[in-house]
Amino acid sequence: MNYANRILGSIPYGTLIGAPMTAAVEAQALSAQTSIDFIRSIGFESTDDGVGFGPIRQVTFTYSRRNTTDGTDDTGAIIVHAEQGA
Repeated sequence: MNYANRILGSIPYGTLIGAPMTAAVEAQALSAQTSIDFIRSIGFESTDDGVGFGPIRQVTFTYSRRNTTDGTDDTGAIIVHAEQGA
């Protein structure tokens, strides 16, 4: 076996190729967990034990606008909520 073949044969190809793939998979898993944590903290009320998803948060938007026909102010409300399990 010549020198070039010995050098090429000693390169840890599994590590060179596998390490970036492993890093990408770990980064994806961390990203997914971060998304779950964000959705849990923003979209759901906390539970007594702090684990799992509590009731879905509901948001009410209240607005007022000028009625262009008669010049009066109209007030309305929009309630944003979702059915759990839907």
